[in-house]
Amino acid sequence: MSLFNDYVKAVYAKLNATSGLTGIISESLNDTDSFPKVWLEDGGADDWSNKDDDGLEAIVNLHVGSRYRGTKELRELMDKCHTALHFVDLTLDNGQSVLCQFLRHDIVTDSDGTTRHGVMRFSLLISEVV
Repeated sequence: MSLFNDYVKAVYAKLNATSGLTGIISESLNDTDSFPKVWLEDGGADDWSNKDDDGLEAIVNLHVGSRYRGTKELRELMDKCHTALHFVDLTLDNGQSVLCQFLRHDIVTDSDGTTRHGVMRFSLLISEVV
């Protein structure tokens, strides 16, 4: 199955093409990044293939970071991520996304006492196109 990189690339492309998120999307976070920032994390995948079809149920975690005092900026960014991905068709190189669905979110203050950190979880059902 060749879908493992495709779903992360598709989520990245969709978010990076969304107004208000363009240019702040990354696949990792480092200490030199400016805020606000959204970075992706592969949350794992389960195989649901059968003898006729190949497919995955994948989880993608979005981490949204803001140093704005309070949660207004963080919640606005999370709303943009939700709108960009929830029940949206994604374009995959080697598969088709059957469903991209928001599952949950959490907001915490990081140990620096300044950075607000939102974590959003999305489930993707993907079938391979042959």
